[in-house]
Amino acid sequence: MFIGSLNMDPRSARLNTEMGIVLDSAPLAQRILQGMNDGLLDIAYRLELRASPDGSSRHLTWVTREKGQLTTYDSEPDMNPLQHLGIGFLRVLPIKEEL
Repeated sequence: MFIGSLNMDPRSARLNTEMGIVLDSAPLAQRILQGMNDGLLDIAYRLELRASPDGSSRHLTWVTREKGQLTTYDSEPDMNPLQHLGIGFLRVLPIKEEL
C-alpha cells in the first residue's frame, strides 16, 4: 500500500515533489480500501456503462448514495442546462487528439 501526499506544488511540473510511504501489509491495505469504498458513494459518483433493456446499446450512468439509498442518474447530475449545452458544444469540436 502506498500513502502519498496530494501533489499541488507547482514545482512538480518539472520535478516530482510528492512524498509518501510504502507499507507492506495486505490486511491493512484491504481494511483501508474497504473503508474508502464504503464511504465513497456518499461524496462521489460511480460511473457505470449499462446495457439497454433490449441489449442493443450501452449508456453511461452515474450512481451515488443519497440519504442511505443508492440513486442512479442517466444524465450527468448537478449540471444546469447551460452547462449541458457547453458540454454538447465541446463534443463537436475536433479536439479528441488533445485529450
